[in-house]
Amino acid sequence: MSQPLSLQWRLKKFLHNGFVAPFATRERFLLYLRSFMGCFGFSGATTYIAFDFAGIGLMTILVFFVSRFAMTGYILMPGTLYLLHRLPMLTAGLVMMGVQVAMMALIVAKPEFVQGGTIPLTLLASAIFGLLSAPFWSTFHYSLVCHTSEHNRGNEVSIAGIASFSGGTVGVLASGFALSYMPGVLFLVACGLTQMAAVLLATVTERGLDTSPAKNRPFHLLGGMRKEASRSVTTMMEGAFQLLTGFAMPVWLWALGTGSVLMGFLSSLQGLIKFIISPFAGYLFHENKARDIVMGSTIKALGWLPWIIIQAPWVMALSSLLWTLGGHMHSVGLGSRWYGDQSLAAQAVREMMLATGRILCALITLPVLYVFGLVPFFAAALLFGCGTILASMWIRSDERRDRISS
Repeated sequence: MSQPLSLQWRLKKFLHNGFVAPFATRERFLLYLRSFMGCFGFSGATTYIAFDFAGIGLMTILVFFVSRFAMTGYILMPGTLYLLHRLPMLTAGLVMMGVQVAMMALIVAKPEFVQGGTIPLTLLASAIFGLLSAPFWSTFHYSLVCHTSEHNRGNEVSIAGIASFSGGTVGVLASGFALSYMPGVLFLVACGLTQMAAVLLATVTERGLDTSPAKNRPFHLLGGMRKEASRSVTTMMEGAFQLLTGFAMPVWLWALGTGSVLMGFLSSLQGLIKFIISPFAGYLFHENKARDIVMGSTIKALGWLPWIIIQAPWVMALSSLLWTLGGHMHSVGLGSRWYGDQSLAAQAVREMMLATGRILCALITLPVLYVFGLVPFFAAALLFGCGTILASMWIRSDERRDRISS
């Protein structure tokens, strides 16, 4: 009789850790709300601009992506994270919101600045959207560093990821509507306002709370890269995956002749799958065997295989399933490892590695798409997926060696 009771207790604990415990504190609940709000604006604006720029030509879309990732990943994210490291939350939040207000005013006064068409205007659009989004993402990382718990970090990071993804899904659907019925900058203004609201909420709710996990570690970047070489390389490959299945998806969907509405509806299905597997992703991380990132990277790489055989919008359903199952396990495991360092400098390193992976992937895969077509593009994407598997196995090897030595 004891064995069934034991299994029942373990299942109850499994579900409690996955769906109940992450909401146990006010700070984490507000973090999830801010994640939804900010990602609505971030994903909505990114999708709107990517679809808008895709038809202009290869050079425009490359300049937009590369300049945006470089400015945000190498300058704006480390800069705003350092601001949060050095200043009280209220002061840092007001400074960042001031920058956001200035960018919003610029969009309203000079809408041509975010419409691309020339390289200078495309560079300017990248800078404007980077300055709008970096404060949101920095406060997001700040809160996860401060408020995730060691015993349940994997599940808390998983729920934060689901909240972000849900907000992004609604943003993508809204961008599809805006592309058809809201020409101009009205939708982009709405996206900027939601990101500003997320930063405002963080500024108000984080003021006066214990920030020692984020403040006590030195802000050293290069040392963090050397110390966590395998994790840094894996994060770089994660950035490539994010580019292919997120930022650049509007570009290759445009090449397929498909709009952002399909992307939004499939994202809704992905959100449901992420919710269902959320406790399992958290459990795999806390199992401490690195199976989360190896399994995750393998499954999500398989999502590129159907596209090499047939290029049709309906293939998205199968690939989305694989990308979601594998991608969520991988991102939860990798993100939880970074947040476990409880260091804002580590988050800056992470953002720099993500930017590097996104830039390299954009420079390789997007020219292949425009010059050689869809099949070579998907083959290149599969190669990046295989690289993620190898990098994840490197992390597993390092962690196994650390366990043996300890």
